[in-house]
Amino acid sequence: MGFVSGDFNRHPVAAFMEPVFRHLAKDPNVTVYVYYNRAITDVYTTRLRSQVARWNDTSGLSDADLTEKIRSDGIDVLIDLVGHTGYNRLLTFARKPAPVQASWMGYLGTTGIGAMD
Repeated sequence: MGFVSGDFNRHPVAAFMEPVFRHLAKDPNVTVYVYYNRAITDVYTTRLRSQVARWNDTSGLSDADLTEKIRSDGIDVLIDLVGHTGYNRLLTFARKPAPVQASWMGYLGTTGIGAMD
């Protein structure tokens, strides 16, 4: 399972995701991958990083390169936590790097992307 966001720092999304990551880490059938799209590292980033199996700093990757990274990681379910806010990777999601994709939490409206499930 992969999560894509630029808000894994001092931001409400980080606060909401911390218990989610903690819960998922207990499930031996789930491996959590994070794709963090921002170069900011703070205490929130450090704490979240310690709770997931695979942390990827992707701020320097193009959308095409991030698409290939997600595909090579074998992600089954990919969750966008940004939507149309800053540091989004909607062009990556438009390329459908995972068989199941959804947008959640960081943006309350639809992305309008047909590749979102």
